[in-house]
This record gives sequence, C-alpha cells and structure tokens, in this order.
Amino acid sequence: MSTESAPVNGDDAAEAPLVGPVVCAALRIEARAVRRGLDRTPVVVVGYRARRAARLPDACAALVTVGFGGALDERLRPGDVLVADEIRGPGGTAV
Repeated sequence: MSTESAPVNGDDAAEAPLVGPVVCAALRIEARAVRRGLDRTPVVVVGYRARRAARLPDACAALVTVGFGGALDERLRPGDVLVADEIRGPGGTAV
C-alpha cells in the first residue's frame, strides 16, 4: 500500500501519512467480491450505518463504497454498475 504525506487539518499543520484509496463494503461477501482484483488496495467491511466506521484509516486519499443492490429499480439488470452522484447524511441533506 502506498502512502504519501498530507497536512492534517488543525492549528499545528503537522504531516500525517495519507493512505491511498480504501474500499469499504457493508457485507463480507461484498468485500470478497472486490478484494480478488485489488492486490494493494485495502478493503474494509464496515457493516451497515456508521457502527464500524472506526475500522477505516484515519486519512485516505479516496473512499470507495461497494455493495450489492438487489431490487433497487426494475430497470436494473444483474451486472449493471450504479454510480451515485451525491451522498446524503442522516438528516437527508446532501453532503
């Protein structure tokens, strides 16, 4: 896993290691599905909601979420890739 330095937010402007992209999945089976093709990228099972968010590295260059989406929409077919254009917080507001 490659790392590079990035400034930490705060008054001291110290340097901290920045992990490359991290992939997170809610379920182990989802993580296993993507882990096969990712030799050097960490894949973390985080569960539903934010219960296991502490498993993620403190600093990462990018966060990628993956998962299965059965029955989201009748127009979707097995193998379709769905890419979000926004993320919503607990109050339903786009973040």
